[in-house]
Amino acid sequence: MEKEYPDRKILVSTDLKMYLELDQLEQKIQKDNTKRKKLEKDFNKIKSLMKEQT
Repeated sequence: MEKEYPDRKILVSTDLKMYLELDQLEQKIQKDNTKRKKLEKDFNKIKSLMKEQT
């Protein structure tokens, strides 16, 4: 992935909780029923949780 997207920072986790959190966030995005600021807040929370576990 780093070769395909050299200008992006890639985070990887095998933690099921992270997967579920990201899945819920994706569902919110697809339903388009959440404001952008709320989505960003949720995403940043997930990113910080991923960093804590590394």
